[in-house]
Amino acid sequence: MKVSRSLKSGPIYSPEQFITIIRSAKKNGQPYHVKELTYDDFANVKQLMTDLGPNFNVNTDEEQVPINDLRVVKVEKQQQFKYFYKTAFSDSEYKTVNVLQKPPPKSKRSKLLGLSTVQTTSTRSIEPLQAYKRARFPDVPTLPQLPTLKKAYNSKRKLNDNKIVDLKFLLEKKNTFPNITHYFIILC
Repeated sequence: MKVSRSLKSGPIYSPEQFITIIRSAKKNGQPYHVKELTYDDFANVKQLMTDLGPNFNVNTDEEQVPINDLRVVKVEKQQQFKYFYKTAFSDSEYKTVNVLQKPPPKSKRSKLLGLSTVQTTSTRSIEPLQAYKRARFPDVPTLPQLPTLKKAYNSKRKLNDNKIVDLKFLLEKKNTFPNITHYFIILC
């Protein structure tokens, strides 16, 4: 409400003005705490998903996970490679997605046999020590090494050259922005 009132009273020229407006948007009590983010604060989640496992969108009941309809997502420390979700707050049980489990094949053979997944016993691609552990301890799953979270950006993202030209044109020719915001726009 305060943000819309501030917009009506005049234009907003820089991100610093947004921060001030958001802090003072609360009518009662303590003002909102605003954390300013830089390029260092963003992580590459797409890379993490490919490093972590092949399955993020098929649950253990072989149903497609409706990402847009998720209401509750739960992650437990004891079950590192699984996440649990609900599509409605009124659901009593969570549905489970095992990230390491490959999505079931959609071949005719598995449908005809009534198999939900095809099990293979080949250990050719597994290192000898892992093959020994699997033979000796078949119930203990072998967990892969956890991937590291990488930064999404190594440096500040640059504005498009056309946008910079347009901003400088507005600064010099049209005199659209107040003098106090010139420094911010020139840094772009």
